[in-house]
Amino acid sequence: MAERILLMTSTINPRKGEPLLQRIDPQLRLNDYKKALKHNLQFLGKGLDKIVFVDNSDANLNELHALCENHKQDVELVSYYGLDYPMEHGRGYGEFKLLDFAMKTSILISNASDDAQILKITGRYLILNFEPILTKLPTADLYCNYRNYPVKWADMFFTVWRKSFYQNHLREVYLLLKMDENEVAPEVTFRNYLESLPNDTLIRRRFNVIPKIDAPKGMNNQNYRNFFNQAKFYSRVFINRLLPWLWI
Repeated sequence: MAERILLMTSTINPRKGEPLLQRIDPQLRLNDYKKALKHNLQFLGKGLDKIVFVDNSDANLNELHALCENHKQDVELVSYYGLDYPMEHGRGYGEFKLLDFAMKTSILISNASDDAQILKITGRYLILNFEPILTKLPTADLYCNYRNYPVKWADMFFTVWRKSFYQNHLREVYLLLKMDENEVAPEVTFRNYLESLPNDTLIRRRFNVIPKIDAPKGMNNQNYRNFFNQAKFYSRVFINRLLPWLWI
């Protein structure tokens, strides 16, 4: 089986005035990342081979390093400054810009084969049902959840790609995700881009297992485990099983 590397994206110190962002306290955000990383470490050797954590706000990662003391060979933590772009472009632009940096400079990713699976997750998000997700993870060029309602959309918080696929098709895709120019969410632009790829691209377009997230949303501080968001989660689980053609 191809090597699996979890790539956690991070912005511990967001810039002041970031649009659509209310969770801005660096300590709260650091705590979110610590909780998620600690959770993910338990899957090393149990569905994951390596973890790469990349922060683009030049943050101090000493507390995260302390968590990984017993996993130095399998975990790579990197912090650099990558917030050198107009805020109006949006965080989707910034995250894929970060991903280009990670895919190019990470030692663990560079040493992996072209067939390695890179599991990208928004780093603050703790996935409570990560074990069944790893068990049922498909083999594909790209594993990315599509939605058709209320708009055509491709989820970006959790995606999986073959290393070679990223190099051939996703490198510099952040240049297409300028929210101020496109006037739509980056997930909409990303979906449109993916639909333009060659027909022989192997894309799995629906989650086998819906991720159950435990984390506050960046845009409003609402936890994914509150009543409203839990209702959305169970509705999607139900629809995925009984109405798989209804992509919401």
